[in-house]
Amino acid sequence: MVRPSGLFHSCRRTTCLLIAGWGMFFGCSGTSELTGAAEGVRHPFECGFPELEIQAGPGREENAWGVVLTLVYPRSSLVFAADPAGYRATSQISVQLIDQEGGRLAAEQVEDDTILVGSYDATRHREAVLRKMFLPARPGSYLLKVSLRDGLSLRQSVAVRRVVLPDLRQEAVSIGLLSLTMGSRDGEQIPVPSFCVAADCESLCLAVDLLSAAPETKISACLSLLRCISDTTAALPPYSALPIGRTALVYLGVDRSSCDTVWVQTERGSTTDHWTRASFSLPQLVEGAYRIEVALGDDGGGESLREGTSRSRDLLVFCPGFPRPSTTDELIRPLVYLASEEEWDSLRTAQTPIEQRRRFETFWLSGAENRQRARAAIRQYYSRVEEANRMFSSHKEGWKTDRGMVYIICGPPSSSETVMSNETWYYPQDGRDAANAFRFETVSYAYGGDAPYENILLQRSEAYRLWWEELLWRWRNGIVP
Repeated sequence: MVRPSGLFHSCRRTTCLLIAGWGMFFGCSGTSELTGAAEGVRHPFECGFPELEIQAGPGREENAWGVVLTLVYPRSSLVFAADPAGYRATSQISVQLIDQEGGRLAAEQVEDDTILVGSYDATRHREAVLRKMFLPARPGSYLLKVSLRDGLSLRQSVAVRRVVLPDLRQEAVSIGLLSLTMGSRDGEQIPVPSFCVAADCESLCLAVDLLSAAPETKISACLSLLRCISDTTAALPPYSALPIGRTALVYLGVDRSSCDTVWVQTERGSTTDHWTRASFSLPQLVEGAYRIEVALGDDGGGESLREGTSRSRDLLVFCPGFPRPSTTDELIRPLVYLASEEEWDSLRTAQTPIEQRRRFETFWLSGAENRQRARAAIRQYYSRVEEANRMFSSHKEGWKTDRGMVYIICGPPSSSETVMSNETWYYPQDGRDAANAFRFETVSYAYGGDAPYENILLQRSEAYRLWWEELLWRWRNGIVP
């Protein structure tokens, strides 16, 4: 049985010797994965659970109305077994649509899937597997439950979404599914169920399904792109004090009261057979937290917006190449957890890329005995940075979060548990009980809508200081904790 790593196999080239050494080994390491989705089931630090992302909303297929579902999971998150033709992975997709008013099962579909690849390296690729499904249903409010079960590990990940199908007898015009897609190298548009995209992604497009009671209706849709103020700072050490008061940005995650409109566009058209689709090509976006709002205009004029006929979707734009740090600047940022104030100032004030690379190399060689040990530390450190980005990203990159910081410095916990909104990670500490558990608390939901992102903070304590400083010393000397 083959359990592929959750990391990218390919690497970008660089002229820096140590960075090149990091890239050489980066695709060969991986310690754990976290799967599931907001409002779903999470499985931290356990292998065998497939990753799962879904996008769902009202739509139609041929002449039937119902729920349109797009399901995406990376090939590398499945467990492969040797096969005469190469390597094979199997999975089962189960979809249930539950009527929230009566609690009855309104629709159900089950599909089996098989992936066959020719080489072991192909099992490690994070190439997305895309599945589209349609569940016919009547107007109403539903709970959509999607599970993806690995055929070999027999473990499953679950994602849950709330979907409302409009009643066109009562709502003359309504907004259906908001579908975000991203351009590929071959010119195709790839669905993006996730709320996270990289700043260097190409041709983001939002398609909006518009529904009308009358077979032919003039409709205008206005899209507003808002940028929100959000906490983008790296986590403080576990013994540091956070700002007092839950109204501080570090607790809020995102300040929804402070949003700037950065782009507005209106599309006009007419429905055919009760349906049409408006398409918006989004501008190139810099890093930040965004909210996309779509509202209907009045009779195609676009001047007066219909009350209550609007939908929104949140969008997080992270560094180019996300979730993997690729440029020297992106490699330097996570060193805030290891560097002294003087070293951090030196790293961040380099004026040229060549000087950045030189100072980066000097930093890692200053404690390690040789380049080989430094390369091993670099490989493991940035492997954890990427994993933290995959597992813990919310309103900011995963490596900047409290859980990301602890994961990078300490590695995956020996065990963990979740009770209500609290999560605890346990580490063996040679009897020093005061510092062997990190307790995290959900302090707010950074986002609303279909899939809220949690803002989870560490309960800090002075008891962590001695062990934390010892771990930092090990990293600086090329000894991976």
